[in-house]
Amino acid sequence: MHYGTSARLLADPGVPKRPYVLTLHGSDIRRQWKDPGYHDEIQRAVDGAAHVFYANNDTADNARAARPDAEFLPALVDAATLPAWAPDGDEPTVLFVSRWDEDKGVDRQLELAAALSRSIRPKARLLGVDWGPGAEEARRAGVTLLPRMTQTQFHGLMARSHLAIGQATDNFATSEFEALCMGLPMAALGHRIGRPDDGSVPPVMQGSVDDVVSQVLDTLDDAPAAARRLGSSAWALPRYDAASYIPMLESRYRIVAESAAGTC
Repeated sequence: MHYGTSARLLADPGVPKRPYVLTLHGSDIRRQWKDPGYHDEIQRAVDGAAHVFYANNDTADNARAARPDAEFLPALVDAATLPAWAPDGDEPTVLFVSRWDEDKGVDRQLELAAALSRSIRPKARLLGVDWGPGAEEARRAGVTLLPRMTQTQFHGLMARSHLAIGQATDNFATSEFEALCMGLPMAALGHRIGRPDDGSVPPVMQGSVDDVVSQVLDTLDDAPAAARRLGSSAWALPRYDAASYIPMLESRYRIVAESAAGTC
């Protein structure tokens, strides 16, 4: 089961009764678990699960408070389906890869968008997706917004871009990890917290608005050189490619299945 409130589907009369593994996706354990309107439902889902994973670095404390044996399983990327990074066009592209909302640090992101718009035009295009409550403000800040598209189309857009801008929080999500797995150089405001398992952080250009703008300008002169320096894919692929997690997941599912069989 993916996301805490999804466990309610198991009450459907047509669903066979069997153990379930629950992945706490993000907002369910980050915000809703603390919300009196959702807390009991999510805690019941956590308590009833045979095993619990949590997907984000910043939700480790909440997940372990809800379930002390909760295990880190990051947002995974099917790297085999990603196109190769091949920036093209005479005009370099800087792409915001996240939607424009609170969970993605939208207020700080809009500040960065405005600063980048003032600094990189007409040297480069500043693109994003028309998605989220802050999208119209992003447009006014100088970001050219594209209509929402299929995942395949978005991957193609990332692959053609020269540089990615990650969300302005201390944690990344799937779009950032996809871009890193492709090898894009990435910049993001602030600093990321380490992974719960190995303490490592994404190799990105980061810091204040001025820091990020300066690094973006330098990168646009030679994006491939920045990519080689950062080593995004070398860091991201072993940590986020789904294929590398298959043995661990098989082991966890086997334990759950054998435990259930022993109770019959």
